[in-house]
Amino acid sequence: MDNSDFFVVFPGGIGTADELFDVLNHSTLGIIEKNIYLFNKDGCWDGLIQWINKSVTKNAKRFSKYFICRQLN
Repeated sequence: MDNSDFFVVFPGGIGTADELFDVLNHSTLGIIEKNIYLFNKDGCWDGLIQWINKSVTKNAKRFSKYFICRQLN
């Protein structure tokens, strides 16, 4: 993670979600302060995005900049 300038998460499965949660966890702990981009093709991450947004609001967790991308050019 140290060698990354930002993180882009493409649609995937359990392994991809695991890696995303690792980055989010490091963000909440203040270990990293890097942008996180979710490529939400065909709504792949819709449910997870809703859950994360609810958790952030409810628990006032600290996340680095968090962006939802519907299209990447």
